[in-house]
Amino acid sequence: MLINQKLYTTAMAVAMLSASPYAIAAQPQNGFDGYYAGQPILVSEGSTSCPRAGTTNITIHMGTVTLPWYPKSHFSMRIDGNGSFSGIIGMTQIQAEKRMAAPPSATGHIVNNHLVVDYGTRSCHYTLDAVRT
Repeated sequence: MLINQKLYTTAMAVAMLSASPYAIAAQPQNGFDGYYAGQPILVSEGSTSCPRAGTTNITIHMGTVTLPWYPKSHFSMRIDGNGSFSGIIGMTQIQAEKRMAAPPSATGHIVNNHLVVDYGTRSCHYTLDAVRT
């Protein structure tokens, strides 16, 4: 009887700890989390003012892609279970449609250890194939 009580107490303690928000937060949300790096390629030559970017570092943490855009901004996009993601900077897609605006946008996907993304504006558009580091 004493052994069963100890097993029960241990099982309850493990169950409570695994349900803790701290235990959940420490676990990655998916297999995409990590660091990726690659060289963006300027696709649109519409503007001579488009910056020529060097190696771009991308962070994925807890299922969210963070892609830098100019010095003071970035895309922050949730990854779907199939590895795809998309987003715009500064407003939601619905707000952009209502205002007929074309803010910087990004669309991409992750397959194996490659993150491929097309991003930018109409005049400064880039493509990037980044490899997990």
